[in-house]
Amino acid sequence: MNCYACERGAEGTCRDCGRPYCPDHGAAYCAGCGRAREARGRPNFSLTAEAGRCALWGALVGFPSLVVGSCIGLSWDGETDANIDPGVLLWPVWLVYRPVVLSGFAPVVVMAFAQWAGYSALACLLRAAFRTLRFAFRGRG
Repeated sequence: MNCYACERGAEGTCRDCGRPYCPDHGAAYCAGCGRAREARGRPNFSLTAEAGRCALWGALVGFPSLVVGSCIGLSWDGETDANIDPGVLLWPVWLVYRPVVLSGFAPVVVMAFAQWAGYSALACLLRAAFRTLRFAFRGRG
């Protein structure tokens, strides 16, 4: 069996189309199928679009969890700041509340921003992990 592109002996066949190839014209895939797979597998990635999606997911998940977490997961004695114990949905608030001392209306604004930023960062991490895994497993098919 000879290579599809030259007359040298073939060392393998393409996984996609089955054409025989030599070491110069393929490795697991022939040159044509390899280029096509690379073009298909390259993610269409825009940093600003991805940041916008993460910010949107952060708002869609973070703000409702702020309301629900505040209603069911926040315990406070009403008199001192020492006994505030946020629930599990409020983990971004807890990360900011402990090291930052705020008074007046500032905690409401800062904590809402922290909730949004925390869930936006989580959305970015999850989307990046999903994208990486999907790209890695797509190449095995």
